[in-house]
Amino acid sequence: MTREENIYFEEHGVTVTASRVVIAGQHFVVRNIASVHVHNNGGRAIGIVYAVICLLITFFCWMLFESLEVACIGAILVFCCLYFCRDSFFVQIRSGMLPVNLLGSASPSLPERVVEAINSALLDIDASDPAHADATNLTSSEPEPPIPSPADEILKYKKLLDAGAISQEEYDQKKDQLLALPADPMRS
Repeated sequence: MTREENIYFEEHGVTVTASRVVIAGQHFVVRNIASVHVHNNGGRAIGIVYAVICLLITFFCWMLFESLEVACIGAILVFCCLYFCRDSFFVQIRSGMLPVNLLGSASPSLPERVVEAINSALLDIDASDPAHADATNLTSSEPEPPIPSPADEILKYKKLLDAGAISQEEYDQKKDQLLALPADPMRS
């Protein structure tokens, strides 16, 4: 990282500059980041599910054994599920095939600020890229007509077949052509 680089974020061991992102010792090139967002691990929901399961097991054991100790152990398990299973928020960066979760936090505010800084760096790269700027400045007086997809074309020919305007053989040939399949000699 050079001294002249714009620094978008620098705190809690996280640095986001115009060219690099460093989080928890992992380095990412800003230009290579495909996506970045705040990821919630859903810990609270998992805790509630575990608590309900513990509550049901405790209830059935208490009914079966009629023991106060079983009820107390069950209550402790339910409390632990609700207390220890909390949401965690991460900065999730996709820079290759697999996303990487970094910077776990009990609150979404820090990951949100880091994601905002990375997005600002990406937007500035896009704005300073002449090829991207030329592409965004191109305007056309008339929008180009949409190119029909092979599925649309097949539907069009199916309607013609159903209306009796073309034969089954013509429909099959056109469908094979649109799907780039070799003609099936067994079809008749």
